[in-house]
Amino acid sequence: MRGPRILLVIPDDWPRALLRTRLRDQGYHAVAAPGVDESFVYPVTDPDAGPMRLMVLDQAAFAADALDRFLQRYKGVRVLLLAFGTSEIPQGPWTAVLRRTAHSDELLRAIQEIVPLTPAAHRHIRE
Repeated sequence: MRGPRILLVIPDDWPRALLRTRLRDQGYHAVAAPGVDESFVYPVTDPDAGPMRLMVLDQAAFAADALDRFLQRYKGVRVLLLAFGTSEIPQGPWTAVLRRTAHSDELLRAIQEIVPLTPAAHRHIRE
């Protein structure tokens, strides 16, 4: 079985692709979309990875109505907001908030705290 499913909603291609690759290297089943509306292409449950466990949402892609629809469909998903460096954090169902100025290792640690890898996921990346 693959590691936990993580959805990255980040408008910029390179940061989205780099984080997706880093998470996959760690053992997560990372998928990505440039916006919340585009993320609806992913099934609620994946036969190999189970339900979506976490959405990493860049504040630049935040749209309250789309996020509400997403959370109604993907029950139990936690949301980690990547907030702008200096602006006010919008109200939302955030499990955690990191400023975009955070180092990528901080982001990875936050994801690992919210959705720890199982021993099976660790075995999967070694195979």
